[in-house]
Parts: sequence; C-alpha cells; structure tokens
Amino acid sequence: MGDRDQNVGRKDRIVRLILGVIAVVTMGYLFTTQPLTPAISAALFALLSFIIITIPGALTGTCGTYALLDVSTCSQCEDDSPSQTWG
Repeated sequence: MGDRDQNVGRKDRIVRLILGVIAVVTMGYLFTTQPLTPAISAALFALLSFIIITIPGALTGTCGTYALLDVSTCSQCEDDSPSQTWG
C-alpha cells in the first residue's frame, strides 16, 4: 500500500479532510444527543463509512476508487519531497 502513486490532488485532499472532520463532528453530535433508534444507527453507520473513505485518502493522497477507475486529481504529485505533503 505504501507503493501506490498519489492520485488525490491538493484541493481534493483539503475538501476530503474538511468533509471528514464535519462527518466526525456530526457523528459525535448524533451519538451523544439522540436516542439510538434504527434510523440514527443507519445514519451513524453511513457517516462512519464516509469517514473511513475520506480521511485516509486525505492523509495519504491515494484513493482506491480513483486507482480502480484510473482517475487522478493530482497534477503535480510526482514531487515526493516532504515539504510537498499537501500536493
């Protein structure tokens, strides 16, 4: 998994991270303030699935779905220098 080329660009990573954090906050709010009904459980599961997909992609710069579809939003990801963490 460490060998994978980056296929998630800087703007894409930032958007993924922001949406992931919003999902974490929403999940925490729902879990702590709402009774655990089947609808809330389904919402929590959907949010958790979204978080599992978005945050690792934002942090690593790789997306499995993008790799399967041969898609890349990364225009200058060939530079692997540590200073270029976000793009």
